[in-house]
Amino acid sequence: MEKYPVLQNELARLEKLYSYNILEMEPEDQFDDLNRLTASILDVPICLITLMDADWQVFISNVGTDIGNHRELAFCQYCVVQENILEIKDATKDDRVSHNPLVANEPNIRYYVGAPLIDDEGFIIGTVCGYDVKPREMSEFQKTALKQITATVMRLIHLRKVDLDQKKYKGIFNLSQDILCILSKDGYLKEFNPVICKILDTSRDALLSKEFFNWVHPDDISEYEKLIEYSDQQEIRAGLKFRLEKSDGNYVTIEWSCYYDMQLSLIVVSGHDISDSLKRRSELEDAVQNANDAMEMKDQFLSDMSHEIRTPLASIVGFNKLLSTSNLTQEQKSFAETVDVASEHLMNIVNEVLDVYKFESHEVTLDPSPENLHTILDKIRKLYRLKAHAKGIDLILDYDERIPDSLNIDRTRLTQIISNLTSNAIKFTNEGSVTISAEITSTISNVAVVKLSVIDTGVGIEESRQEAIFERFTQENDATWRQYGGTGLGLSIAKLLVQLHRSKLQLTSAPDKGTTFSFEVPFTLSDLASVNMEMNQLTPIEIPSLDGLRILLAEDNKHLQILCKRLIERNKGEIHLTSNGEEAISFLQKNAVDVVLLDMQMPLINGMEAAKIIRNELKLDCPIIGCSANLIDVEYPADELALLDEFITKPYTEFRLISEILHQFESKSSIKITDDFKAILNKQRKNEGDALVDEFERIFKQRIPKDIQDLIIARKDRDFGVIKAKAHYLSTTLLTLKFEQGLSLSEKLDESALDQDETSTLMITDQFIDYLNSALKEI
Repeated sequence: MEKYPVLQNELARLEKLYSYNILEMEPEDQFDDLNRLTASILDVPICLITLMDADWQVFISNVGTDIGNHRELAFCQYCVVQENILEIKDATKDDRVSHNPLVANEPNIRYYVGAPLIDDEGFIIGTVCGYDVKPREMSEFQKTALKQITATVMRLIHLRKVDLDQKKYKGIFNLSQDILCILSKDGYLKEFNPVICKILDTSRDALLSKEFFNWVHPDDISEYEKLIEYSDQQEIRAGLKFRLEKSDGNYVTIEWSCYYDMQLSLIVVSGHDISDSLKRRSELEDAVQNANDAMEMKDQFLSDMSHEIRTPLASIVGFNKLLSTSNLTQEQKSFAETVDVASEHLMNIVNEVLDVYKFESHEVTLDPSPENLHTILDKIRKLYRLKAHAKGIDLILDYDERIPDSLNIDRTRLTQIISNLTSNAIKFTNEGSVTISAEITSTISNVAVVKLSVIDTGVGIEESRQEAIFERFTQENDATWRQYGGTGLGLSIAKLLVQLHRSKLQLTSAPDKGTTFSFEVPFTLSDLASVNMEMNQLTPIEIPSLDGLRILLAEDNKHLQILCKRLIERNKGEIHLTSNGEEAISFLQKNAVDVVLLDMQMPLINGMEAAKIIRNELKLDCPIIGCSANLIDVEYPADELALLDEFITKPYTEFRLISEILHQFESKSSIKITDDFKAILNKQRKNEGDALVDEFERIFKQRIPKDIQDLIIARKDRDFGVIKAKAHYLSTTLLTLKFEQGLSLSEKLDESALDQDETSTLMITDQFIDYLNSALKEI
């Protein structure tokens, strides 16, 4: 039970009372003058202006005696719970106050009158009241006067609060580091803080003397007008930017926010000088652009280097192969072998530099597929066996037979690691042996952890130099480089490739005691039961015949023209040579060919531009094979890649060139696989309804273009994993649509990609892409 009466909104009332910040105010004349006037009008010896706190009444003015301020003793406790004047004519006869100590004892109060102080929201925060020691009754004049005085006191309290708020906000206004100002509807500044004067280096009078738009940059007037345009919505507009002119004629850029006060027709505006941040942003953008330009220059340099080195190298390798097959003396064969070794060494250097670049560009990823680890390592052993034998050392494969037959391995990257380490070991070993070791260390669920090592009995490495040898272009010392040669990139690349396998390349070595490089790789077990141990053995390959096929070559390098002509003609093909894309197009306008070979980097019209003209203007459907000596991946859009049937890099082998020409010709010449798409869908409409078939068609048209582009890119990259996944996924779609020929084709492609049959997979992929394109056109 409450000690004294309170209203239901007591907490809100107290919150409003505290908002006036008046409970601890010092005496003020304006309240004392009103209080004395009230005492005179009411003709009472005690008159108070009070505020009613939670447990206390606070006097902001009193006339007469101090009668105590505890709420429980205050007569005003009954006045603050009603909206009208409370008059107690005889306190001894009123049950509410008759037992009050102020009645029973000194000062023996007998009369009380109080009028509530009510603010504009209806909260009663206190009273204006009078006391007397004898019973009495108010006149109507006194009641009217008391109401007017009470309203005046409330207005004074409100004005006092406004004045305090203005002083507080003016302090914040002036202390703000941002521009704060008030604009009138006619565009003049009414008030502002000193910041704007400081930013513009001008005086207050100058800012007040003319419309604000006079300070705005002429090109930014439209943005300024957005700031001052009338809005009947009380909302904050932010993010407006325009420039203001400084006294020296220069401009600063300000970002503005504004609020439109409809009642006062004023715009409250804040602004932040963003000139420095814009300058820093511009400098950062310039720095980023410079970095991008530098990266592009680097890419261009590597691209040019790749092209300029590999193009003549293609001629050297190609002609040397031709020379090796001719009738040579033993001495001449020795010379040809020397050229072959030197060109291979040069190619390895170029490839190592490009590998480093690809790692820096984060372009190297793992692409595991089911492989037999023993087959991979045995192939490396056979590859380097002659090199080891020539130095009089043994090359041994120590293989743990507990290793599962089929593991998911990125054959290319693992071969690169072991080959680098093996080649390095043979180079630095003059007697003894080099051992390639594979040992299973643990098996967890479907993961086999295999430790791979290359161990030699060579010169060893001093402990102080063991970290340095992994740095690029670094060998143990200058004497090592002079004696053994090399770029110093092999171990760096091997280390990066090992890290790509989420492992670490460990080194154990000592001078004259040999070296061991080792790392552990967790290989997941393949879902294949086994992998043919012999599938990757080197076997003699018979080059197919071109049998009179007409081939056009566009190539600006004269040596490669001669080489390519020789290779094609000795395989019974017919070839016409052109030196650039322009000549190639001119020839095709008058002559028919079976296959077109286009060098990607040619003067006048390059390979890709020529391919566009051949497809889009000449409307020719013959196979186009792109050729480039540039190993840096060039990002062509998918629609441009679709113009080429294949992309091969130089130097290409005779087998690769001839077999690719024949494959592309046969792919284009094969019978086109298709379905009667409209008839199949019309039949389904009768059986299953239009709505369902319409939905099938919508999903097919929305999804298939993306699948086609993915297949084109996967075919270019020979990514059989992606090709298999696409074929498997699309088989469900084709089955749903009852496209039987397409379903059969997707199943064949799925199986061929699984078997890693390159020739078959590429051919079926071409057919599948053609099939999907036909379906899109006819549906």
